[in-house]
Amino acid sequence: MGFLATDARDQIFGILALVKSDWGDSEPASYNDSVQEVYKKVTEMSLREEHRFSLLYLAGITHTRAVLDLPSWVPDFSHDININPFGLPSANSKLQYQAGGMTTSDVFKDLRFTENFLVLKGIIVDKISTYTRVRVAARQESYDEQHTNWWGWATEAYQLAKSCQKIDRFWKAIIAGIDHPSKEMAPSYYEQYFYRFKQIYINNTNHQNMDWKQAHALVSKDKGIDDDIKNAANSYLFAFVDASIGRRFCITSSGRFMLIPEASMTGDLVCIVQGAPAPLVLREADCVNKEQRTFILVGDCYIDGYMEGQGMMCQKFEDIFIS
Repeated sequence: MGFLATDARDQIFGILALVKSDWGDSEPASYNDSVQEVYKKVTEMSLREEHRFSLLYLAGITHTRAVLDLPSWVPDFSHDININPFGLPSANSKLQYQAGGMTTSDVFKDLRFTENFLVLKGIIVDKISTYTRVRVAARQESYDEQHTNWWGWATEAYQLAKSCQKIDRFWKAIIAGIDHPSKEMAPSYYEQYFYRFKQIYINNTNHQNMDWKQAHALVSKDKGIDDDIKNAANSYLFAFVDASIGRRFCITSSGRFMLIPEASMTGDLVCIVQGAPAPLVLREADCVNKEQRTFILVGDCYIDGYMEGQGMMCQKFEDIFIS
């Protein structure tokens, strides 16, 4: 995003020059504003006037933040992110999730901005308990014991799921419920694709130190594997590597499977936001006002069983203050 930019605000104003920006009653961002203020104003404008949650899914403390003193709900536009946000559609596809129900203009009427807080309607549905290491791309490997490659991640996640004796939903969770290449909700036969993937890729320990592309090339050349089995295993492999990059596999306190951002910790909360496609991971912040809970945005997440609006059924939304 920062190509040829000499000022951390340049790319923002470059984009704004190409699109119609509706600032409403708000004062437009300008070069008279600090970097922090520009980023905050643009994010607020997108939420308030454009009725989009898109920028919220680029924010959170899990991402590199070179610009200091940004609220956690404001993205650092000076850096790219090494993750595929669940709340943003892939190229040439539509978003499949509706965790917070339909996104309508009425949803955004309840948004408030006070000081550095974003206040929105949400439901806390679960809490993070146990999780794996983070899966990182080959070019990033491997900073410390917290990082692992695709093979190590899949193996570790499978063992964690087995320890809870709830393996039946595992196949869906580690691809975030999305197939490949259509990027639609994964059909039930993807469960069989998972077992082909496990058979061909994971059970072969020769792959454990390979980049997934190397392993795929090796499998593709193997004439001893039936083409139908290869195709099934490869479809699942591609869905898996898309969903799991930059994520931990997690089991919540209620036993649900999740894909969570790297900075997540035990005790972090899962929040479904009214009208937002994907849930958020929040961390309760220390607050002087003990009567009002406040939160820090960690990042977005996938939680099995809640991505199609199920969490909204019998629960009431509350004001969620994110700093």
